[in-house]
Order: sequence, then structure tokens, then C-alpha cells
Amino acid sequence: MRSTQIALATLLVAPVLAGCRGDGPPARASENPSSPATSSTAPATPASTPTPVHAGETIPGGTYARTVTRADTRRLGLPKDKSAEVLDKDGEVAYSYRFAGDRWTLFGTYDGVPEVGDLGTLTYDDEGNVAMTSASDGCPGCVYTYDWQLNGKQLNMTIVGHDSTDGPEDLLVVRLVTEGTYTRQP
Repeated sequence: MRSTQIALATLLVAPVLAGCRGDGPPARASENPSSPATSSTAPATPASTPTPVHAGETIPGGTYARTVTRADTRRLGLPKDKSAEVLDKDGEVAYSYRFAGDRWTLFGTYDGVPEVGDLGTLTYDDEGNVAMTSASDGCPGCVYTYDWQLNGKQLNMTIVGHDSTDGPEDLLVVRLVTEGTYTRQP
């Protein structure tokens, strides 16, 4: 039974994180950080166009973790059926990002076992926001852009744009899983 729940949660979260399709660069969200990000309809940039190197601060390599709870799903307004699919049987899930240079991996831990939910590359825009591009099979090339702040060991990430056709409920799941304050692990 539990393996069925893990498979269902992985099938739900991984495609939502990696199943974003769009046609252009990440769009900026409104100035209200609680409003969901919007999709861009600009033409796609050719893959051969070089990305300028960001000369400013970047997320230091390492692993950063946080736990998502049922209260978080309620705060975002995620429907109960989606909450049950995303959370572990105890009503929580530990998520962690591993950053290494221009690569990232997102893990979800179910029954104490970390599972890869998404992975890819990252770049930084002129404002220092990090654009995370998925390399997963579900949606290679999908991009979510985050404002990020580092305060000691605390990494706070907030979506400011995305290149995606995600619907409102899918955006809530992505926000639940990726936004928030992560603590750097030893």
C-alpha cells in the first residue's frame, strides 16, 4: 500500500515540477509575493544562444532542507485530495535541494527514503534571481525563476516567474514544494 502512495506522490510531484511547458523566458510575477507567477508567451530563445555569466552572488553549493506540512497545504489553499497525494502518511514531507556549481537536484523524502523529484541546471539573471531549468524526462527545458536570499544557513526561495503552462492547482503544488526557507545541512 505504501509503495503505491509513494509511486502516486512521485508521479504527481515530479511531473508537476518537471512537466512545465512554455514558449519563452521566465515571466516576472507581480510585485505581490503571495500572487502566483504567470506564464510567458514570448518566443523561445534558441538553445545555442549563450547565457551571460552572472558576476554577482550565487547560491553556495551544498544541501538545503525543509519540511512541508499539512498546515502549509492549507495556507496555500491546496485541495485536500492533492494534499493527501503530495504529503507522506504522517502529513509531512522533507524536501531538499542540492546545489553544485550550475547544477541542482530536488529530493523528496518518503518513509525516510530520499527520491529525486527533479534536477537540472541553473543560471542567474541581471537582478540575481536564479533560473532553474529542468533536465528531467517529464519536461526538459522548463524554467522556474526564484528570488533567493541567504541569511547565515537559511536560504529563502520565492517564485518570481516561470516558463510554464501549469494551471492554478499545479502552480500551488510547485509553490508548496519549492518555495520557502531551507536550512543548509552539515
